[in-house]
Amino acid sequence: DTMLKRNYIGTFKEGYVYVPNAFSPNNNGRNEGFKPSTFNVKATGYSFKVFTRWGELVFETNDLDAEWDGTYKGEQCTQDVYVFKIDGQYINNDQFTFRGTLSLLR
Repeated sequence: DTMLKRNYIGTFKEGYVYVPNAFSPNNNGRNEGFKPSTFNVKATGYSFKVFTRWGELVFETNDLDAEWDGTYKGEQCTQDVYVFKIDGQYINNDQFTFRGTLSLLR
């Protein structure tokens, strides 16, 4: 028996981005870094930024695996609410942008 598939349609599982709303970098081994969980997101064109409530950029990366450790210029950031922005593209070429707040707990 022979089977031939010509011009078949390929599909991708839907991508997603999950962003937690808090983390606690207090050296207890749990929730030490803040990063979104991604699935089926392209590495190219990805951007993840964290700002203070006054708009000062404290963290920026284009690496899907990088996480913010709660520091800025080598100093620990204060317990506060911060703003994040995530831009990127799923593997099916749909663009996404997520904005929100996160709590840094000390």
